[in-house]
Amino acid sequence: MLTETGNAIINVIQRIMQDIPEGVLICNPDNRVTFCNNTFAAMIASRPNEIIDASFLDFLADDKERKKATKVERTIDNACAMYDTVIKTQRGNRVAVRVYTSTFADDGTSTKRIIRIISDITKVKRAEHLNEHSRSLLAVYTHLFQHDLLNDLHVMLGYIDTVIMQTEELSPGTREMLEAAKSVGYRMAGIVGIFDNANTFKETDLIELIQRAINESKAAHVDLNIELRYDDESRPIVLATPLLLTAFHNLFRNAAQHAGVPVTVAVTIKSNGDSVEIIVEDDGVGIPPKKMKTLFMKKNEPHNHGIGLYLTKHIVLACGGSIEVVSGPNRGAMFRIILPTATY
Repeated sequence: MLTETGNAIINVIQRIMQDIPEGVLICNPDNRVTFCNNTFAAMIASRPNEIIDASFLDFLADDKERKKATKVERTIDNACAMYDTVIKTQRGNRVAVRVYTSTFADDGTSTKRIIRIISDITKVKRAEHLNEHSRSLLAVYTHLFQHDLLNDLHVMLGYIDTVIMQTEELSPGTREMLEAAKSVGYRMAGIVGIFDNANTFKETDLIELIQRAINESKAAHVDLNIELRYDDESRPIVLATPLLLTAFHNLFRNAAQHAGVPVTVAVTIKSNGDSVEIIVEDDGVGIPPKKMKTLFMKKNEPHNHGIGLYLTKHIVLACGGSIEVVSGPNRGAMFRIILPTATY
């Protein structure tokens, strides 16, 4: 029998818990409900007095959920446990809930009671299900995209190689353009291949990565010249996604398209202890002041034009870095990128 003090404490607890946003059940050692607040009663479309003396396990949706709850709660003894389960309403509807359960005893007896705090997480679980469905659909689309696009690219590259090899009377300019088109095709194939590992991060030699981006960009844009400057004693290693290569492709392509013809881009790399600074500066006409504030924003332009710098910024941010643009009168565009180095 509970002491007078124990009864008083429980009465206070029950009054406090009657209308809180979470459901509350207090059960005796046989799992029979001795207290139910209004919130839990509303969850199962019932009334608190109709729930008293019922078994908590009877509210669970099926035998699978009952076995799961029993297994988790069997391990607690003056401790807390948390698990997700499904309860069934009086109308037969299923409600996903998160249960926090613990035991307590009256200060004058060894009789233990079980208290459960129950939160409705149906909307959360539904959102998780939709997100998982979307991820699965995106994975299927990505594989289809990779398969179809790579096949088409290989066909296109095969035709270009055939024209270059079999047409002797090509003018130097035409041959140069075909070689540039071939380089663009191989770069596109490389980007498509990145999708399998786009969300992975690994230690990357930054100079090797930028040098590859330079070589591929110069091959794709015949009027683009890029100079790389760095300290021979410093080879920064960064923790990067494979998409970082695409970020530099975007910067170089942006210069080729907007800085004028011909254009020279200077890339300067400087290590600063736990970070590395990369300056990408061209000798073009610069960026109009009115475009500075929206340069990294996603633009609603036809054929996805206007998203290159938007994507570049988010790739750099994903690598833990930052990017800003500096431009002024009588100077070209300058981008400053800061990336953390892998020093651990």
